[in-house]
Amino acid sequence: MGHLGHALAQRAAQLVGEKRWASHREFIYRFWQAVSDYFLALDLKGLRIYQDGLAVDGEVGQRVVEEGARRGSPNYQLLRELLRHGAVLQKTEDPGLLLQEQQNIKLQMEGGPVSVTRETPSRPGPEISLLEARDRFIAGAINHTLREGHVGALFLGAHHEVIPLLDPDILVDQVKPQAQVKSYFHALLHEADDARWLALGESLCAPVVGR
Repeated sequence: MGHLGHALAQRAAQLVGEKRWASHREFIYRFWQAVSDYFLALDLKGLRIYQDGLAVDGEVGQRVVEEGARRGSPNYQLLRELLRHGAVLQKTEDPGLLLQEQQNIKLQMEGGPVSVTRETPSRPGPEISLLEARDRFIAGAINHTLREGHVGALFLGAHHEVIPLLDPDILVDQVKPQAQVKSYFHALLHEADDARWLALGESLCAPVVGR
């Protein structure tokens, strides 16, 4: 989200309260530590990386990753380590769709109307939601670049629904289950019961085992 990231974080902290937000930031740190421990124990040579919000690859994509890591993003810090160990960055998103989403978020923060539909360039037809258009593009990127015998890692926000759009011969193993992440954020934003929310956070941060 570029320069909007700080404003969004401030808005979220106001919504949930400073104390809960501080605990959430600690959960986020531990979550990414668990995910990093899992990936860095693998043979990473040739691993295809697909990243939510990344519309470039190659040298430009690597510079984007370096900048995100330098700014302190644990997600991008992990990507940087994966690339250093032989992983390969893949273009994942349509830049036009990302720009439209950024504009929508800016308008929402300013209280203005937003555009919520767009035809996906890869599949002309009835207008669909912007999120669905992004999901179709992401799935198409994976379907076209993840060849037989390849292994990929998709880093994606929990509200995306990409898995049903993947080719049937692509086997998916969720390192952190989507439903678990959704439950955590629902409790963080909408439930007053700290005990349940904290329990969900601890579960989300648990080491990845059994894979």
